[in-house]
Amino acid sequence: MKILSLDLIAYGPFTNKSLQFPDGGANLHIVYGPNEAGKSCALRALSNALYGIPQDAKDGFLHPYEDLRIGLTVDAGGGPVGVVRRKGRANSLRRNDGTDSVFPAAEWAALLPVEERELFDRMFGVDHAAVAMGGKLILSSGSDLGGLLFAAAGGVNRLRTVRAELQESSEALFKKQASKPQINSAVAELKKAIAAGKDALTLVAEYKHLRDAVEEAAEESRRLEKSISEASLEEQRLRRLQQAIPLVDKRRRRIEQLQQHEGSRTLPAGFADRYGKALISVRESDTESASQTRDIEGLRGKIDATPVTLEILERASEIEELYKQSASVKKGAEDRARREQSAADCRESAAALLESIGVRMGLERAAELRIPDPARARIFTLSTSKKAVDQEVTASGRDLRKAMDEQRKANEELAGLADAEDTGVLEEALAMAPAGRDLEAEHGRQSKEASEARSELEKRVSALPDWKGTLDDLAVAATPLAETVADFQNRFLEQASKEKGLLDERARFKRESDEAERDLRRIEQEQEVPTEQDLQARRSGRDSQWHAIRTDWLAGIATDGNARASSFEATVLTSDQIADRLRRESARVSNKAGLLVSLERLGEQSAGLEARVAAEQREGGELRRQWALCWSAAGVSPRSPAEMQSWLHRRDAILLKARDVKQSEREADRLQETIGEIRRALGGDTAMRLPELTAQAKRAVAHQAELRQRKATLQAEAGK
Repeated sequence: MKILSLDLIAYGPFTNKSLQFPDGGANLHIVYGPNEAGKSCALRALSNALYGIPQDAKDGFLHPYEDLRIGLTVDAGGGPVGVVRRKGRANSLRRNDGTDSVFPAAEWAALLPVEERELFDRMFGVDHAAVAMGGKLILSSGSDLGGLLFAAAGGVNRLRTVRAELQESSEALFKKQASKPQINSAVAELKKAIAAGKDALTLVAEYKHLRDAVEEAAEESRRLEKSISEASLEEQRLRRLQQAIPLVDKRRRRIEQLQQHEGSRTLPAGFADRYGKALISVRESDTESASQTRDIEGLRGKIDATPVTLEILERASEIEELYKQSASVKKGAEDRARREQSAADCRESAAALLESIGVRMGLERAAELRIPDPARARIFTLSTSKKAVDQEVTASGRDLRKAMDEQRKANEELAGLADAEDTGVLEEALAMAPAGRDLEAEHGRQSKEASEARSELEKRVSALPDWKGTLDDLAVAATPLAETVADFQNRFLEQASKEKGLLDERARFKRESDEAERDLRRIEQEQEVPTEQDLQARRSGRDSQWHAIRTDWLAGIATDGNARASSFEATVLTSDQIADRLRRESARVSNKAGLLVSLERLGEQSAGLEARVAAEQREGGELRRQWALCWSAAGVSPRSPAEMQSWLHRRDAILLKARDVKQSEREADRLQETIGEIRRALGGDTAMRLPELTAQAKRAVAHQAELRQRKATLQAEAGK
């Protein structure tokens, strides 16, 4: 398996960071960075991407545990394979191809370099601490195990021989109490150069002057650094204000725009849908109108393209009349054939009729049997009137009987009908229940979702670090603003930087002081070096004795001349010897004087530095006290500002989710109140479900409406 990329999507302190290991022929990729840059976190991310994120993972301090994501692209010989690992007990490995499908565990196990995570960590996941501890254990064992391991790992078969050769090479370079090896000769030459350089050493007074100048320059440098730091903080504040200016201006313009429309009428609910439908209808009408316009224009074009002569246009009325007459002629031709057939049929019928009445004459004389028109009209009128009268009499009798029977039945039915009840309350309750909706099922679903969301919120509140209160306490907890946390983070970083600088400077002073004391002890161990103070003391004793001798001699006082002369000579000799030694060993004297001055200076600087360190530590303690005080009202023991920023992000996400949950709970309560009002209005069995109760009420309302309609109809018929 070859790793092509490691994507830290949401893991540890990283967000959407990627480490690329391109396959460009390189057999080794080195990931380097300063302390706390995240190298160990990236190593853990690689192990977790291969074998799964454990439940007790310690890299979820920035991102919530359920949002941890690690991307990995590998090549096992069959082409690149991209996956995304999330935190979970099952199906936590997904394909990184846009489908988000589960990557089969068996296929992934076949791609792993080793089967077990522990073995992988021992082979490829060893960090610096584990390497150092292993080396110490090997060295402390006191056996040849370390050499054997080194020989086996490095492929060195002749370790003892190689060590002997290395020892010979080392002695050729340096050997104690020798002068020929290269390093020994170089050290001798260096000592000569140092001795020659000490002859040109700066005098003590000038050295002190230069030291004071350096200290003043260092103090000025610290003052400038403090000014730069303060200016940097001010610059950051001004940059934040500059970034906020466009947003404030945008908010001001929006407020002015809203103030211009304060008196505007509020659009009704559903206006957007109605406007959209109307707009669609208008567009469809415009489209249809445009289509019809195109059709008309096409017909006009065809008419304009048809060639018409002037003579034809002048006789347009005659053409139209001929067109009408041609239709009449065609219809007459069709009627003529039909009428001729009808005439033939009538002749046959007339002959048969004459034969049936016993008249023997031709059809030509049949006209003699025709009844005169007045008589025939009278006969037709009387027969028609008689039939109509007979039909009317029959119908009147039948209607009378039917009406009497219907009236009897209506009276009986009217007497048997109960009085219609008032269904106004039921109708109002039915109006409150939306058609096609199961309010109780919706309420149950909303209540379940709200309960599950509330339970999840409680879990997230319990998982919030260093928080022991409830969700309601979290909502009203007086926590510092994000800007305050960011400001404290900058102050902590600045304080830590200053304290580290002071501690480094103290360590440097300690090293310089130890080196000076070590050099001073070495000089003193070689041979006692007289100082100018020793010479001054001897000279003072010599002068005192000479003054005493001279005084006594001038006064003529008898004294032990030999003893005093011997003492004086010894004092002069000692002073001369000290002066001679000072001249001969001026380099050592100057070196010792310089060391003493350095020790004195380092002592003074160390004392001042200790005061500054103590002051800085007091400032750090005060800063930590202020930091704790910011969180004391919320009852939280604060961690580092970076961790508390993550804490605030998680708190804000919980409170936002809590507002949604409360809104869902309020909606469920309102729906429960509506269901209760509908049930109280409908009455009935409380064990019945609301849809069944609503259906029963609808049937009751419909029945009472039919009863009222029926009674009104029967009363109207009875009145008739």
